[in-house]
Amino acid sequence: MTVQRKILCGLEPRYDNHYRIPVTGTESYLASVTLDEATGAETGFDIQVTTNKAAGNDTALKVNQTDTVSGGTSLLFDGQRNATSVFSVDNSGGVSSARPFNPGHVVVFDDFFQSAVADDSWANSWLTFGGATSAAAVVVASPEGKVDLVSGTNGTAGTTDASCMSALALTKGQAVSLGKIVFEARVATSHITGATLCVGLSDKIASDSAEAVLHTVKAAVIADDGLTVANALSFCQDSEATLATLWHCTSENAGTIAYATAAGSCSSGVGPTANTYQVLRIEVDASGDARFYVDGVLKFTETTAVATTAVLVPYIAVTAEDGTPVATTLSVDYIYFAQVRNPSNA
Repeated sequence: MTVQRKILCGLEPRYDNHYRIPVTGTESYLASVTLDEATGAETGFDIQVTTNKAAGNDTALKVNQTDTVSGGTSLLFDGQRNATSVFSVDNSGGVSSARPFNPGHVVVFDDFFQSAVADDSWANSWLTFGGATSAAAVVVASPEGKVDLVSGTNGTAGTTDASCMSALALTKGQAVSLGKIVFEARVATSHITGATLCVGLSDKIASDSAEAVLHTVKAAVIADDGLTVANALSFCQDSEATLATLWHCTSENAGTIAYATAAGSCSSGVGPTANTYQVLRIEVDASGDARFYVDGVLKFTETTAVATTAVLVPYIAVTAEDGTPVATTLSVDYIYFAQVRNPSNA
């Protein structure tokens, strides 16, 4: 390997291997590096950044283009192999790749452009049910498409007031032990009081005999809501919780609910705002560890949150609180669900 060169950017050597000083008007370039050692790992350019900040944002690498005029294609990044581009990002954020993204994963993304829940594209992917006083999920033709679930107002949580949706079948999911699972949904609620919201993953699918949220939070107690799940992960906002306006990051492993009598211990510290979309994301490792993100920010981590043998699929629901129920609309703009491709053909 040639001696690893420093990054030169309009700089001129003062003398070899020592300080370099800026020179006005020179072109910016990166010094060429040849990796040619017979054995061992080599790196052309290695940027190492240590972050140790009590507050404020940090960025490891920033490219800021002032685009006064671009006569042709303008790229922020262009990765090439033998002078042929294999991956690039243009200055509008458009991404081009020679290979599909995540070919080793099974990915479901639904932006809900269907005209109705009766459409084949809906019926082949999702289940939806509503209790006696609630409304089953309906597709709404907003500019980007969405699904609305509306709770009832009878004041009996569970089968009466709940509206729920889930993946069509558990076969849409795979065992946690196979590898990382990612679930993400962009959601908004019409009200912060009078209902329980649930957005997450479950080992049970929606049912017309037990419409329910995955978990409720009453005062500081987390409990199943009648679906009798064994393994589940959810963002749960319950207006009858002690922390009534915040998302709780609930989890259940083989029938054991984490923080069952101490719900405040799994609070995300943030909550929804009426009629404002949030992106809720849950990542699950093969070990069953789970991480909860709100709008891209990690808010909570739970180790062994679910059993590694569990098969999880998306599950979203809303139901009324017991005390002062309010008809609440939980809107789902999109759902993203990705899991490792099963190596077995058995």
